Amino acid sequence: MGAKRLEVECQILCAALRQSWSSQDLRGVLTAAGQLAEFFPDLLRAGSLKESDLPDLYEFLGVDKKVGPNKMKALFRLKRKKHLMTKKLHGRENRLAYYELLDCGLVLKHPRLRLSHDLNILRQTLVKHNLIPDDGSFNAPGQAMPHHAAPQSAQDLLNMPGLPPLVRLMVDKRFLGPSEVQALHFQLTNFKKLTLEEAILQAGYVDGVTLQALKAHLGMGAGI
Repeated sequence: MGAKRLEVECQILCAALRQSWSSQDLRGVLTAAGQLAEFFPDLLRAGSLKESDLPDLYEFLGVDKKVGPNKMKALFRLKRKKHLMTKKLHGRENRLAYYELLDCGLVLKHPRLRLSHDLNILRQTLVKHNLIPDDGSFNAPGQAMPHHAAPQSAQDLLNMPGLPPLVRLMVDKRFLGPSEVQALHFQLTNFKKLTLEEAILQAGYVDGVTLQALKAHLGMGAGI
């Protein structure tokens, strides 16, 4: 139930983000992107965005930013088929173009990768318009970081009071870093019915088999 609510909320915000982007409404982009960044800080690229120039994969593929997940998959299949029918794959340039097409499709077909792409492209745009700081954060320059901001190192995380044993183990085993812990904390705080296990699996930090092995290591049995 909690995982489904998080998924629905994300879909609503993603639709608002892409609609604002398509309409060149940067204020709308800022609002939706800021909310999504709170839910998914682990999808944000680290470092200054002032001089970065990330490619817009929608422009590369020639597809509408507002296209839904199912239609995006269908459009990619069509473009791949057209490429194979009109291009010969012998020759270095044609092979590289095909691999680039596959990479773009992989990102835009996968909801989480697509959201990461969208957020980082739009953060870059917002930085260039001086709507957010150069580091791509959504707090205004000079503001204190929000209360849910994560520590900056794994050791800081391990020293945090109240850190769940499973999360502590995943940090120790390097499955999680500061931004992943921040994402889990914010999601669990705002979606009371979302379990830690659901949040970990939905994010893809580990698969089900690995999660069970980690729980067995802690002697947790079937529950979290």
